[in-house]
Parts: sequence; structure tokens; C-alpha cells
Amino acid sequence: MKARLIGRKLESGSSTLEILIAFSVLILTFTAVIAVAFGNQTSALYTELNHQALYKAEKELENARALSRQDFNSVLPIAPTADDIYLKTLLVDDLTQCLKRATSTITWQTDAGRPQKIELATMLADIAGAIALGGDCLADPAGGDWINPLTFVSRDIEPPGNPASDLDVAGKIIYLTGGLTGPTSRPDFFILDARSLVLGNPSSIPIVSSISTGDGLMAVDFASTSPTKAYAFVANDEDATSNQLQVIDVGSISNPILVSQATLPGVSGSCPYTCPGGKSIFYYDHTVYIGTHRLVGASKHELHVYDVSDPTAPVWQWSYKLDHNVNKIIVREQNIGGVTKRFTYLATSADNGEVIILDITDPSNIKEYRFNANGNEDGRTIFLIGNKLYLGRDRTPSGRSDFFVLDVTNPAAITILGEKRLGLNSGSYVAGIRVSGRFGFLAINDPNDGFRVYDVSNPANMPRISTYNFSQKTTGIDFDGEYVYTSNESNDALRIIYDAP
Repeated sequence: MKARLIGRKLESGSSTLEILIAFSVLILTFTAVIAVAFGNQTSALYTELNHQALYKAEKELENARALSRQDFNSVLPIAPTADDIYLKTLLVDDLTQCLKRATSTITWQTDAGRPQKIELATMLADIAGAIALGGDCLADPAGGDWINPLTFVSRDIEPPGNPASDLDVAGKIIYLTGGLTGPTSRPDFFILDARSLVLGNPSSIPIVSSISTGDGLMAVDFASTSPTKAYAFVANDEDATSNQLQVIDVGSISNPILVSQATLPGVSGSCPYTCPGGKSIFYYDHTVYIGTHRLVGASKHELHVYDVSDPTAPVWQWSYKLDHNVNKIIVREQNIGGVTKRFTYLATSADNGEVIILDITDPSNIKEYRFNANGNEDGRTIFLIGNKLYLGRDRTPSGRSDFFVLDVTNPAAITILGEKRLGLNSGSYVAGIRVSGRFGFLAINDPNDGFRVYDVSNPANMPRISTYNFSQKTTGIDFDGEYVYTSNESNDALRIIYDAP
């Protein structure tokens, strides 16, 4: 009897234990099922959030592409903006005059300590702007670090020691102008072929052809005006009293032909104070803009505009009185308040306007805007990329800047983004500027300080990357994404500089 009771108790205990074990198994099973179910839901949620972020990043880039086709220079950075749980940012880098990189970044956070990010980038090209410039627009941004610039090759023009005044480079074909130091029969326009460059070998950039235009030349701007036509528009020397505008057909680089000349109406005077010759020149959309030295007299204008739809027969359109030297010209169109306007940017000798911007949308009603830098040093050169205008001027004393970065998004309200005193030697000045990506290439008219490179990615702090001294005063500069080309006043009138390893 007692034994049976004990057996029953053992059986009852076993059943209770089995039930407990079964419940435990069920609980573990349900927990796993619930965990899997909730895990799948969380994974699906994260996937959906990722898809939404990707969609938003792509949409920002599509908006930038669409805007770039309407007005390339209106594509501007967008500060971080909240959109539900997301933060959207658009970064825009001006790589060249006709190329921007847009980077769309979307950030969000799903759990504490788990920030998420999607970043997409695209290149935006200004096809219409490149065509308006006659194809004279850099396609590739600068690479490398430019810590050690050196001469790849250099050479004289004819005759040896003849000074060069300016140059323009397209497809490694170099169009070089020379000042006149002898008989008018001497060449003053040269075409050189740098497509087969060999390090240190001057013969690898042969002078393909040269011609004499008569008085010597001051400035050149190359333009491909159609798929089959190419011209060099040149400004005749400062003391020329006629034919200040000259047009050279360079469709055949081995046989350049002077096809037309034009005398600026009402322009007269004599050097050194009122030199009537051409000083600067710029081609834009079948129109040539040519500037002169300051001219005395209310009716004598320093800026003249010609229609060159037919380059063999330039047609004078209008002119404008500045009462100052027009040292450099840039022209482009820009959308202001939904209206496309055309602006002319000028580097001048004005004490109260080293940069003068003219709204020439209606030439009969020109509006003038000025940037006045501290001091009276002349504005010598400018370069425009995006909405940043780079200004170089005469050497300044301590306490004043000679290199500026200006925001010209609204020409009526020009602001300084950055400025720097370069510490130039007495009597020297910034003769030319080219900017590509983060690099600012400066030509210096100084026999002991010909070329400098600055990091201009942050205009508020522009450190010098390198200086390259050579024994000529630099007069002009161009850059093709690989090499820097300089024109110089004496021997080695042409110098090609590279980013040495």
C-alpha cells in the first residue's frame, strides 16, 4: 500500500515536470517565431528607408541636371535641409568653366548610434556655354598635387628673344601673339603644335606657321565658330591707330590667313597716356569684345563690340566709355530673377572700380556695377568660374590685397569671399589667372617669380602650394587639364609647365 502511494507520487511529479518542459519548449518556440517576425519587419522597414533615401538623392541630382540645362550657373549648393526623418544636402563643385560636379547626400538615423548615409554624384556639362565660347572651354579638371611644378619644355619664337604678349591653347594647338621689336615685316602671330610633346625637347613643339599683321599684337582669343571654321581674334598693339581688331583664319594651322581687319570708330591718341590700340579681346556667341588703353575725350570709348557672324566682315555694333584701361574682358549670360541677361566683366585701371561689370542685355541701356578694392592698384586680370570671379592686380604694399575671390551671383551686390596679399616684388603684377578644381594658377609679371599655385577651395584661406621661378616676366597663361602654358617677355617666349612627381 505504501509502495503504491509512493509510485503514484512519482508518476504525478513526472507529469508535472513534463508539462513544465513542454511549456518551456513552447515559450522558446513562440519567442523565436516572434523574434523572426519582428526581425523581418525591422529589415523590411530599413530596406524601405534605404529606398526612400536613394530616391531622394536621385531626385536632387535630377533637379540639378534640369536646372543646369536651363541656366548652368544657377546650379548652386543647397545647405542641409530637413525632409521628414532625412537631412538632404547638395554640394556643387565648379571644376572648370563648363563642368560642375554635383554631389547629393541624404543622412538619417534609424536607431540610436546608427547614422545612415547615401551619397550620389554626377557631372554637369554646360554645352550651350561651351558653344558660345567657341569651344574654348576646359573639359577636364586639374589632377595631381602641383607641389613641384617644372618646365616640361620651352622655346623661343622668331627671332630668338622676341617677346610674347599672350596665348590661347585649344587641343594642344598653341596660338601665340608677339609684341613687335623690329621691322613690321617680322611675324607677330605664331601657331605651335604641342600634340607630340617630349620632355625637355623644344623641337617637339614646332612652330607650324607664323604671319605678320603689321604692328604687333597684344591679345588673342581662339574660337571655333562652326564645326568647320576656326579663327583667332586678335587685338592689335597698344600704339596702333588703325585695324585694332584683326581676324585670322586658323582652320588650317599650317596656313593661317588674315581675313579681316577693323578700325575702332572714334579711337585716336598717342602713347603712353592715350594709346589707341587694342589691349584685350574676348569672343562670345558670334560677338567680339575688344578693349583699349584709356582714351582722352568723352566721345572716345575704350570698349567696342563687333558682330562676327561673318568673321571675314566684322560689323561694329556699339561702344562704351569707361575712361580707364580695359585690361581683361570676360562675357557670359546669366539668369537673374528668371530673366537671361548678358554681362561683361572687365578688369580695369579705375581707382574706384578694379572690376566693372556691365549689364549689356540692352546695349542702349547699359547698367554698370563696380567692385572697389582697397587702394588704387589697377585690376590687371580676371577669371570667372561658376559665380566666383578671381581678380589679380598690381603689387600692393603691406596691408592691402592684390588677389581677390568675389561672389558675383548678383552683380548688383558683389561680395568678397576671400582676399590675399601675395607679397609680390616691386613693379610686378598678376598677369593671368586660371582656376581648375581646387587649384588657382597665377602668372606673375616678374622675372624672378613667374608662376604660382594656390589652393583656392576655401576662399577664406588660400594657402600657396608652390612657386616656380624662371627668368622671364610672364604675360599670359592657359591650362588644358594637364599642362600650364605661359607666354613670356623674352627668351623662352613659350613655356609649358607640368606637375612633376
